[in-house]
Amino acid sequence: MLVSWFTTFCGARLISNQTEMSLNCIALYLFEIGDLTKFSFIMGLNFALRPTAAILWLPFLPEFCGKLKDKTFKNLLKCLKFAALPLVGALALDSIMTSSLSITWLEFFKFNFLSGGSAEFGVHSPYWYLYSGLPSVLGPLLAFLPFGYFCSKKTRLLTIYATFYIVVYSFIPHKEIRFLLPVTPLLFPICASVVSTLIKKGVQTNKIDGHFGTYLKFAVKLFIGLNLGATIFLGFFHQCGVKRATADISEKISQMDAPRVWIMTPCYAVPIFSHIHHPNIELEYYKCAPKEFRHLYTNGSAYPLIQPNGFATVDLHQDISKKLAGAKAPHFILAFQEHVPKIIASFDKAGYEYKVCVTYFHSFIKDFARAVEILCNS
Repeated sequence: MLVSWFTTFCGARLISNQTEMSLNCIALYLFEIGDLTKFSFIMGLNFALRPTAAILWLPFLPEFCGKLKDKTFKNLLKCLKFAALPLVGALALDSIMTSSLSITWLEFFKFNFLSGGSAEFGVHSPYWYLYSGLPSVLGPLLAFLPFGYFCSKKTRLLTIYATFYIVVYSFIPHKEIRFLLPVTPLLFPICASVVSTLIKKGVQTNKIDGHFGTYLKFAVKLFIGLNLGATIFLGFFHQCGVKRATADISEKISQMDAPRVWIMTPCYAVPIFSHIHHPNIELEYYKCAPKEFRHLYTNGSAYPLIQPNGFATVDLHQDISKKLAGAKAPHFILAFQEHVPKIIASFDKAGYEYKVCVTYFHSFIKDFARAVEILCNS
């Protein structure tokens, strides 16, 4: 798990998912040693931060009750009290900040499960986690995952719990690989236990000769090498253009009084707020806002850039012309190379001339934009 490209690559950006995963690791340890009071507090904190934590821990309830059977009713109340502490704190904080009673986890449940609001961010097949998510996370270790049910009583329980988590998430229309981060504390130990059991049984039955040890060492080195290679490639080279382009824009506008920058790319494709800094910047970028929240982006007569159904459906010419009707033309525009000709043509029709001033390599993979470009006034 420590050398996995997945935890390294996702952990640097997806802070809330990584926090949920880390708290699950702590909770599993406390649960295993029987410290149910601290376990309850960690679970309450995890649920307050990300309500999806309940999906992983619901199957643990029978085992939790089993651990409590020899405890007193007083200890049960103590566990409930410690679990409620972070929940009450979160409720109070949210209510104070919104000036009204705000039950965040309930709104989260209504949006994602009852109304299916997450579908507006993309819909995937119910089997997506099986043919794409899990293979990406576990790689060749995926072959050992089903055998966790037969390996031992402990791995059988963990396999059932992990299966429950994946099945529930499969019913949510919108799927992302990051949603598997919280369940990795179960997936990796299951696979490792299966491999360990196979080796022990092979040694006991004398079916493992000297050559097998050599092959095993090679396999371990290969696994580590492939994961480190993937981490380096994905962390430093794959889709690297947006980082360099935003850093360049931030440097270019540092000496300007009131710079105007437009990001003409799909939602979440550019690290905007972590790399573009200026106290008086006028920044325009596409927002992937669900229907019930789009009114928050309506700013007087200015035309908000909303991307409801993916960037492929965006009418760049219409967006640019309407936006220019209520806002000044930008000093810099950041866009993927394949969209630049249309953007330049749209501004040209409105009476503004732009040219490509910098081009940055972005990705080796054909499915993604090959280059990122910064447009400047001619």
